[in-house]
Amino acid sequence: MVTSWLDFSASILGGIPDGVELWKKVENGEIVAQSFSLDSVWSPWYNLHKAFAGLRDAYRYTGNNEAKDVMVKFGDWAVGLSSHLTDSQFREMIVCEYGGMNEVMADLYQMTGEKKFLDLAERFNDQKLFKPLEMGVDSLDGNHVNMQIPKIIGAAKEYEVDGSGAMKDVADYFWKEVTEKRIYINGEMGDNEYFHKIADLPDETNKASGETCNVYNMLKLTRHLMEWDPEAVYAEYYERALYNDILASQDPKTGMMTYFISLEPGFFKTFSTPFNSFWCCVGTGMENHSKYGRFIYMHNGDSLYVNLFIPSVLNWKEKGMTVRQETRFPESQETALLLKMEHSQKLTLEIRHPWWAGAGFAIEVNGKRVTNAGKAGSYVSVSRVWHNGDKVSIILPMRLRVEPMAGDSGKVAIMYGPIVMAGELGGYVPLPYAKDNNQFFDMPDVSVPGLAIEGKPVNEWLKPVAGHPLHFKTVGVGRPNDVELKPLYEISHQHYTVYWDIVRPD
Repeated sequence: MVTSWLDFSASILGGIPDGVELWKKVENGEIVAQSFSLDSVWSPWYNLHKAFAGLRDAYRYTGNNEAKDVMVKFGDWAVGLSSHLTDSQFREMIVCEYGGMNEVMADLYQMTGEKKFLDLAERFNDQKLFKPLEMGVDSLDGNHVNMQIPKIIGAAKEYEVDGSGAMKDVADYFWKEVTEKRIYINGEMGDNEYFHKIADLPDETNKASGETCNVYNMLKLTRHLMEWDPEAVYAEYYERALYNDILASQDPKTGMMTYFISLEPGFFKTFSTPFNSFWCCVGTGMENHSKYGRFIYMHNGDSLYVNLFIPSVLNWKEKGMTVRQETRFPESQETALLLKMEHSQKLTLEIRHPWWAGAGFAIEVNGKRVTNAGKAGSYVSVSRVWHNGDKVSIILPMRLRVEPMAGDSGKVAIMYGPIVMAGELGGYVPLPYAKDNNQFFDMPDVSVPGLAIEGKPVNEWLKPVAGHPLHFKTVGVGRPNDVELKPLYEISHQHYTVYWDIVRPD
């Protein structure tokens, strides 16, 4: 039974060269792991995770029972294959990058109730990574970033299906450590795909800082944690990464994707070609741009959380209502929620008061100010009986600020509200489409001005550019010259910087 399914699944669903022969070797214990690959086949479990996830989503979002049936049988194959491996062999095998196999096996357990799938999910748990995290110990140095985050998503899923407190602790602690200590200004993490010492972060702003796949997976993990505990800190990270990494990762001319968004001062973005390159960040990159509508709203009973300020329409069928959000944020500093409902009802709107909002943040219901504006970095609860046609207006004052890099107060980034501002530096940029993500890494940078700001408030030396929303220009502090800044997501085919050295006036 296993063998006949093995032949079908490995050759058709696996997408792996010589997959049938490879998995037979694994099944027979002839080969386990060689670095990040099995028998020189790059990350085969990683590929299978994508196949499992695609089948799951086809069933979850479209009700396609054939997809479920295939996924269950595919899961049976994985259980049968792994049953031939000792625990020692299995641990050796998962030295290989295996994506979120623990996640999709937990999904299968949730879909079928069959314990064998949860047992396999737990075998895929990397205890070398999980045990320290469970105890609140950061052991991430030297680990491949995008190899670890899918495992943590799997831990989160296991907690959701079986209530494992240990798996919750793993996911919680990992997210906190990464977002509080290991991210760059735009929500990315890692240098050349790896976690390094936290103290080395100031030296890691280079051409290979971060990786878009990392952020893709961190946003998936963030969504899990937000569902468990609706705290504004999760929405704050999601917003930062969405605008300053995901939105900034796509070429507006061709729709192609970046692998790394360079944080090296004076370099540029490298995009994939339409037909001759297919990096992992192209595959996830296609999914990335569906995330804009994924996290705007959440609900819990009679409470509706408004997390993001993005023009959208929410159809809350269970309540017989729609919520239309109208805004031009971040170019506009306000948004409006228009409620259309079949009947009046009591609900609570939980509206995020962003941590970056300046003085003057306000909420109005039908033109009347809500007295409780809450504190920045929290949710404001607006509870009342809502009626068809009600309008909620939210004022979102955005302010400029300077954020020093952790560990180096002489290196800063500039933000406007949640938006990372990048300096336009001109210079020659080759055709920005590359077969290999590092194809242009030997190209030279252009020079980057220093900022002689002497502790002055940012509003004194950074002024708006008339007629260009979200564009600013330094005034009298650039050495040797002043420079214009605009959102990182508007930078495509030019040299830029998001980090600046603070210099003396002379």
